[in-house]
Amino acid sequence: MGLDQYLFAEEPPDQEDTELYYFRKHANLEGFMAALFYARGNTAEFNCERLYLSEDDINTLETAVKLEGLPETTGFFFGHTTEQQMVDTWDFIHVARKALDSNKKIYYTSWW
Repeated sequence: MGLDQYLFAEEPPDQEDTELYYFRKHANLEGFMAALFYARGNTAEFNCERLYLSEDDINTLETAVKLEGLPETTGFFFGHTTEQQMVDTWDFIHVARKALDSNKKIYYTSWW
């Protein structure tokens, strides 16, 4: 068991959504996404929920990464964010932007 995190592009109802990115136990990214989820007024437990992301959300993530501002996050199954995961977050941002530029509807989801 552990924290599995995904970025998906939503596809038409008769097709499977396209996986764009995957992380395993990037706890601080989970904390960032959970904060965004709750800031939108959601009250459900942030586990297996779809969090749709806009260009503004990706810009906010980029700023947080630049400022080393992803929230320190812990959880029983979350593990700890590594330096390599922080480097890989730039790729995540790039992939998300590319999908948004192609008019894809994207979402983040995680399972722990």
